[in-house]
Amino acid sequence: MAQIFEKMKGDEKYKKRREEFGRYYIWRLRLIARLKNIFGASLGVWLRGELRWMINEYLDESKIRQQGFFDVDTVKATSAQFLEGKISHYRVWALIVFQMWWERYCSRH
Repeated sequence: MAQIFEKMKGDEKYKKRREEFGRYYIWRLRLIARLKNIFGASLGVWLRGELRWMINEYLDESKIRQQGFFDVDTVKATSAQFLEGKISHYRVWALIVFQMWWERYCSRH
């Protein structure tokens, strides 16, 4: 590759390097986006299937009501919409992670 650039003059070298960098940069962006989509899709499927117990356990109406941080009806509606496939997993997952954190670090046993 270096040999190609040595034979070129000023502007040609710059244009070629810029073109190569652009291809590399676009390739990296596409790869990263694809990896994010793969994980996101899997998490949504898992929460509707094998990990559904997490929704039942951590977003339990009595726990939400006892803590008083979130509106119970909103949490129930959000989890129901997710399970029906109307919304993505991001809100439900954020609620579950918060509940797990609260249970581990702030809850008094």
